[in-house]
Amino acid sequence: MKFSWNLTNSFLKAGKTSLKGIEDKLILSGLEIENIETLNEDKILDISITTNRKEIDCAFSLAREISLLTNNAIKTKVIKHPETKLYKKIQKNSAFKYVRIHHIKDLKYLKISAWIKQNLKVQCIEEDRNLYDIQKYMKIKWGQTFGIIEYKTINEVNKVLDNMEFIDYKEQIRSLIAKTDIDIGTKLLVFMTTQNIGMNRNSQTYSAEEFYENYYIDALSILSTATKITIGKYYESYKKIDIEKKVIEISKNKVDKSLGNIGEKQQKFLHKQDLIDILEKMRLSPLYLKNKKSFLVQVPKYRSHDLKRDIDIIEEIGKVYEFKYFYDNNNKNILRGNQAKRFIILKEIRRTLRSLGLSEIITCSTVKNKGSSNNTIEICNSINKTQKVLRNSIVDNLLDNFEYNLKHFNKNLSIFEIGKVFNKQNNHLLYNEERYIGGLISNDLYIRKDWLDNPGNFNIFHMKGIIELFSKKIKAEVILRKTSKNYNNNRIIERATRIGVYDKETNDLIGILGKVRRSGIINNQNNEKKIYGFEINLNKLIQTVSTKGHLKYTKKAYSRYPSITRDISIKADKETNLKKIYQQIIDVNRKLTESVEAFNEYTKNAKDKSKKTRFIGIRITYRSNEKTLDTKDIESIDNSLREIANKLN
Repeated sequence: MKFSWNLTNSFLKAGKTSLKGIEDKLILSGLEIENIETLNEDKILDISITTNRKEIDCAFSLAREISLLTNNAIKTKVIKHPETKLYKKIQKNSAFKYVRIHHIKDLKYLKISAWIKQNLKVQCIEEDRNLYDIQKYMKIKWGQTFGIIEYKTINEVNKVLDNMEFIDYKEQIRSLIAKTDIDIGTKLLVFMTTQNIGMNRNSQTYSAEEFYENYYIDALSILSTATKITIGKYYESYKKIDIEKKVIEISKNKVDKSLGNIGEKQQKFLHKQDLIDILEKMRLSPLYLKNKKSFLVQVPKYRSHDLKRDIDIIEEIGKVYEFKYFYDNNNKNILRGNQAKRFIILKEIRRTLRSLGLSEIITCSTVKNKGSSNNTIEICNSINKTQKVLRNSIVDNLLDNFEYNLKHFNKNLSIFEIGKVFNKQNNHLLYNEERYIGGLISNDLYIRKDWLDNPGNFNIFHMKGIIELFSKKIKAEVILRKTSKNYNNNRIIERATRIGVYDKETNDLIGILGKVRRSGIINNQNNEKKIYGFEINLNKLIQTVSTKGHLKYTKKAYSRYPSITRDISIKADKETNLKKIYQQIIDVNRKLTESVEAFNEYTKNAKDKSKKTRFIGIRITYRSNEKTLDTKDIESIDNSLREIANKLN
């Protein structure tokens, strides 16, 4: 539908308001400006209107929508209905149908203004060159217009009154015609409206009926100018009717949930007063119910077709406030359940091993019987031969997986598994079920010392280094040392390369690592392949993990004053503990001592080699947080260092 900007702006008097700014806001209301044309110093807006906004059908209704979105009130003041005797009879808080009729006789002259013709042309309406052109123009401008009845006979008038235009008011029109003397050929101008008096809490709703007097005076003015005649008095009729008020209740909580948060960093929703102001702009006469924390709104007649539910009102609130100011990612307080220490450590173990380059595999706890063993637990009703016994070592399944990969030419592998292991205990009367962590690594191209050299094989030292780094990362208090013990009946690790994993506190053996025996890979044709593995009791490993949350260092202010440095030479033998020397120096003046470090070591030769003397150069830095060290402080420091040197030498 096309609209004249000059005609629309006659209600707003927006001056040089940018159409671009208005265009962006209209899109939110389902009104998209598809094209803007210039015609005789006027801009014609070609607007695509959605089906739910069918009330936007004239310049006045478009101006009303723009005033809401741009917070620019309609400048046209409402002209009140004249206080006639008949009007005073109508009670407040009621609705009524109202009709006015004017008689026009001897219509000989009629000239339609150019600006009326232009507005008809914009709407692609053909000119009739009579009163009907003015009638159509009033519809384009105000969304309401007068009816025209040419009086001939009563029967002719009754036929005209059966038209949709007059059908709701025909009884009132018929009664007014019967009360007055009308000559044949007289044209009757019928102005009809439905008025609500005091039915809205808001003083103004910006409805077309509210501007009835403005439209009526505008129409008479144009008619008088076009016909060059004076239009006389009017005849009026009122008929009281019952109109049900359309009231919708909106919960404040639902508004917050539907529109979301308006704070970028903190939880913040539209304030109650902000919502009241927006609803008043929408002419919905809001009433806040404090006990229910909700709003009661009255929907104007011209919006009754699309504002039917509370969510429709909430959508309009979002349009007026503008959706760009709402944040779709609300700050959520995600409540997490309590996670057990064991579960947290287990996740860290998996993450650490993956970060060290090992891939996790998952295998079945049942395996094939690889030999007779008193510790083997057989399954009576096994599914097949390959799942006949419960595994007593997690490395068995890792080797099966390793052999499978070798057959498919995946030679360099690093894998680990966390799973259950089953053993017999106490003269085979009891069964023990525990979780173990095991791994295998084999890599012929693991390390290169120099780019000119060929890559080297993975060896036992690399395996030991990986386990040490792994234990350090998970904060496990364990130590690694050579052992000859057979851990967990593990027949797969070579005795000569066995390294035990010990609990640092209890000195219990909790795991083992080393080179896999060649006989361990029974189906591998290439027994020259070097494979290294490890197996650790997961429950005992978790017990060694330290989970201290506090920091192991202290914080102190940085001094703004200069430091002094002193070097001393200390005589020491092979068994001298350097840390004890540091501590003795610090204890002399702990407040001023900033750092102590060894910077040199040298030996004084003698003819007798057994009489060689070893000396260590130590540098001490002093600094005060309160002042610059003066001469007395420096002398005191020098004297204390001499005493220390004499004691140690």
